[in-house]
Amino acid sequence: MSRLSLGLLSLAVLAACGTQALRGDGDGFAAGHEALENDFVDGSELPAKTLILSYDDGPGDRSEELSTYLRQQGIRATFFVTGWQTDAHPGVLARIAADGHRIANHTQTHTNMTTQSAEAVRSEVQSVDNLIAPFNADGHYFFRPPYFAWSAAVRAAFVGTALDRYIGPVRADIGNTMADNYAADWACWQEAHISSAACADLYMNEIRARDHGIVLLHDPWGDAAGNTVDMTKNLVPRLKAEGYLFATLEAVPAIRAQLPPPPQPDAGAGADAGRAVDASSPPAPDAAVVVEDAGVVAVSDASLPPEAFAAATEAASPQIAAKDAGRNEAVADAAVVSALAASAAPASHTGCSVARETDVANAMLSVYASVLALFAAVTRRRRRLV
Repeated sequence: MSRLSLGLLSLAVLAACGTQALRGDGDGFAAGHEALENDFVDGSELPAKTLILSYDDGPGDRSEELSTYLRQQGIRATFFVTGWQTDAHPGVLARIAADGHRIANHTQTHTNMTTQSAEAVRSEVQSVDNLIAPFNADGHYFFRPPYFAWSAAVRAAFVGTALDRYIGPVRADIGNTMADNYAADWACWQEAHISSAACADLYMNEIRARDHGIVLLHDPWGDAAGNTVDMTKNLVPRLKAEGYLFATLEAVPAIRAQLPPPPQPDAGAGADAGRAVDASSPPAPDAAVVVEDAGVVAVSDASLPPEAFAAATEAASPQIAAKDAGRNEAVADAAVVSALAASAAPASHTGCSVARETDVANAMLSVYASVLALFAAVTRRRRRLV
């Protein structure tokens, strides 16, 4: 990576961190923050060949197996869980969270919320919120309504309550409908009664046609012919072989814009405080941003906040893509960017501190010197041509 790109990257990280520090209020949200929207958010703005795996209705009997498999594949999925299934499978959420996946809210009883009173709607979401809160220490709460049933009246039930911190409603782009060439996994088992491989073939058809997006799956379900866990094990190697990359919901621009500032570190927090990560520990694989410059690829570590990801890559190179650090075999010089990020933001896993004026000055000097060097090199080349 060139000195110019590194200097620009440093400035962008410092700027993003400074902005972040100024807008946070210590509890993860500004006063009056409302994250739920009237309209759905989806993965239509993801980069090419980028997928987000999401699993609804669990946990189920094989969710731990699925969670472990995805972790071994370097994939971090989102599990939209129901309360009644969580109650029936005690301890499974902890395992899913330990494997690095996101646990999100899919209501207590999987009810159609458009048929419920405002009080019942809040109760459905609050019950699951109580179950998943210990595993969302970073404040990233996502919501998907059952059947994608949503309305302005349901949205209004959350206004002015703590539940309005949820980001969503989150729709899926792939796996919504059973058709001649596409599939919804639940229908593969409950209606078509086809094999896991046959259902995977139909999912591959839609993924190739749509190229990118959020994939809808249902981990508890299956029948004698096939099931979603086995179908996932069929899909993942094929997707990797065709060059698809896996991201988390945070990679969706509309979602990233709603994320709260990272929580401040708690000096008294223990090692098992939800999903909080000790600042001295290495970062877990995450949806990261890859910067390409002069054929060299470097990846920022997962500790950078989303704002710093976006700003840094916009400044450093126009050729960027959201990628999974656990999957990216082309990564080189990851340590360079990690070290740069650490120097700009010492509290790397819990957010940014306000950048020192000397750091900004040094970065500006680096950019200035690199521009001068580039100008001199171009001038010398022109003289040789003359």
